[in-house]
Amino acid sequence: MKARWVALGVGAAVGVGSVVQRQLVRRERARIEPGGEGDFVPPVTERTIETDDGAAIHVVERGEGPTIVLLHGITLAAAIWGNQLRDLAATHRVIAIDQRGHGRSRPGREPADLARLGTDLLAVLEALDVHDAVLVGHSMGGMVVLRLLADRPDALAERVVGLGLVATSGGPLSKLPYWELLARTLARLVALRLHRLDGVGRGLLPPGDLAYLIARRSFGAAPRPADVELTRSIIDDTSVAVVAELLGDVMTVDLSGRLGAADLPALVVVGSKDRLTPPWHARGLAAALPSAELLVLPGCGHMVMLERPGELAAALERFAGPTLRREATSA
Repeated sequence: MKARWVALGVGAAVGVGSVVQRQLVRRERARIEPGGEGDFVPPVTERTIETDDGAAIHVVERGEGPTIVLLHGITLAAAIWGNQLRDLAATHRVIAIDQRGHGRSRPGREPADLARLGTDLLAVLEALDVHDAVLVGHSMGGMVVLRLLADRPDALAERVVGLGLVATSGGPLSKLPYWELLARTLARLVALRLHRLDGVGRGLLPPGDLAYLIARRSFGAAPRPADVELTRSIIDDTSVAVVAELLGDVMTVDLSGRLGAADLPALVVVGSKDRLTPPWHARGLAAALPSAELLVLPGCGHMVMLERPGELAAALERFAGPTLRREATSA
């Protein structure tokens, strides 16, 4: 997750910010295709869903057919799913959601945590009359899905028939002793810093090449510079205050003992070079869920939807077809 990198890795990035490295970053950024970013998300239908606490959740939708719902991670937005909105919409109704405080969604009166984001998700599914969907969560988006699965399995099962869990974790995020205490302490310190940044109108990322380098850390080997730049720009537009609210919940998530009764089939996807939620998280998650298959993408980092869009689309197509057919047969 990018929150983990922002919290733990900025100092390391500063430490290696040599002149040579800055030159390499600038050379890589210079290869970004002119005008590419603006065309990233294909034409979509846009909606805004009001929640019970006054938040406004921005949603984009494309295509017709069986429904696939896409939920992004912390500091990201629906725009990160541009490849999937293009590739899957030929045969599916594809819905991508900006979670509160991210993208074009507005926060509400209640503070943001995984449970609140799950409530937002259910509100969107109800407002859009979504049934029999495959729900795909990336990073924190996967945690929202898993928290909802643990807390309100019946409400989720009313509208969802399968789960795609991409570069995510059911927790704990570290095997260190006393991790929860350490993570809560660290999250509070980082949240204080973020609130100070928010108070002076600063974004999540520092200016210049270091921001690109931080975003680059989420990828595996040799990403497209345009994808890194897209990620950087989305992170920098995210509400600093909402990230501060979410950080403690995300860093201390531990649903590992609450998923054994889940009866929804799941596809767990991870990159072998994911530094933020390494493959051992995916293996543990696949083992904890009663009906899960695991897909490891060699050489891929955390940003699976950008690094391996074709493979992810094909995997979701393969998973969604039998899953939806099973649901139709049982109905």
